[in-house]
Amino acid sequence: MPVLLALLLTLLCATARSSPLRFFIDASAFAEGETDLLLEAIAASNGTASVVGVSRGGFLAHKGWHNTSMWDMYWTGREACYRAFLSHLAPGQLVSCTPGSQAITGKASLVATMKRAYGTAASLFVPESFVLPGDYLAFARAVVAAGPATPWVLKEDSHRGRGIAVLPPAAALAAARQRRPGGGAQRYVVAQRFVPGQLLVRRRPLYVRLWVLSLGTHPLRPYLFDGGVAVFGSRQGADDGSNGDDGDGVADGGLTGTSAQGADASGHQAMVVNLWQQDRAAARPWSLRQLWDHLDSRFGAGAATGAWAR
Repeated sequence: MPVLLALLLTLLCATARSSPLRFFIDASAFAEGETDLLLEAIAASNGTASVVGVSRGGFLAHKGWHNTSMWDMYWTGREACYRAFLSHLAPGQLVSCTPGSQAITGKASLVATMKRAYGTAASLFVPESFVLPGDYLAFARAVVAAGPATPWVLKEDSHRGRGIAVLPPAAALAAARQRRPGGGAQRYVVAQRFVPGQLLVRRRPLYVRLWVLSLGTHPLRPYLFDGGVAVFGSRQGADDGSNGDDGDGVADGGLTGTSAQGADASGHQAMVVNLWQQDRAAARPWSLRQLWDHLDSRFGAGAATGAWAR
């Protein structure tokens, strides 16, 4: 999330300098409005930060990596970020990426990295996963071994809940070989075993979005932002109080329900939380603290932190 990292960088870096932290921003690398809070934070920094350049053009426009001596902090996208590193940065210069971070920021690359690092123990951190198309045969063997009652999750190279399908075994095997329209690239890049017994809060599935700021790799200096958010999906099941007074509980294999996000016959697809289709009027995102407090109140003091520690 560029906005969040921008604010943290301003806080951590600008306040410790005797001269203004000079920002060059490639605005064209971000969606409209994504750099607004960064600009506001710089404007409100009482002179500890300044903007020395903003690039709003495309391929031929002047970018920060063309002249690295004019800035202290370069806020840009991945490609220009790497070009800046190739320009031999001076000590103290900051760029909005860490080379090699793509090894954990992509769906397929994260699975591959976890397997290289932990081997079969990777399943302690992520569901049983396969990178497609390379792991297709291993995926097929796992599907057969798991049996006809186990659904599988297929993921496109997208984010925030888009491009995710929860399918029964036969359909999953067929979908794992699909290519994009026109004979293009592989459609799904990862296949994972569906995780049963997922937590419901007020009968809604959820995922937690967290942000980590890295200020270097030698040594590694990561900072976990404590203002994460919980994003909720579609309401599951009937309003019969079967999951507790306010609908907290665990999703079972028989969940059914209709959803704007779609549902297959078993209802598992409705457990996918798609941020692009989320009804925020019906279920506003919670802060991480709100979620922790709620879980502690429902399941006992320390329930949330205990789950987090695991």
